[in-house]
Amino acid sequence: MRKMFIAVFLLPLSLAAHEDTIIERNGDILLGLPIKYQPATFNESDFTLSLGRLSVTFPKCVHELFVLKGEEKIIIDASWYHEPEADGLPPYITLRTSTDTSDFGKSLLINMDTLFPVDTGFTYGIDAQEKQCILKFKPTTKSGT
Repeated sequence: MRKMFIAVFLLPLSLAAHEDTIIERNGDILLGLPIKYQPATFNESDFTLSLGRLSVTFPKCVHELFVLKGEEKIIIDASWYHEPEADGLPPYITLRTSTDTSDFGKSLLINMDTLFPVDTGFTYGIDAQEKQCILKFKPTTKSGT
């Protein structure tokens, strides 16, 4: 009976577990995001992210964070299908360095609706120098899209 209670209690928790969607890349084009965020591109050479009508070139201090070493690459994943609560996460896209999709290196969460970093308390933006860097984000709106 106790095992059944534990299984019934833990099942809803496992069903509610959240998993980000890995975003495929075709050159600079990001594949798999909802239409609301299209066209979607990430230019790794100048570190520019564009989602729909918004675009941001990351400040040099962020670009320096993502200098790749060895077999590292930039993995992009996102989450937009959860219901953001007043104190919860907005739809976000994550850039992280990794050697494979299950390895978590440095990461930066970006609000997909504003292209500003998301303060999670445990990713980029914790120390004073990183907070100063985040103040340098200047998303722009593209005209004609």
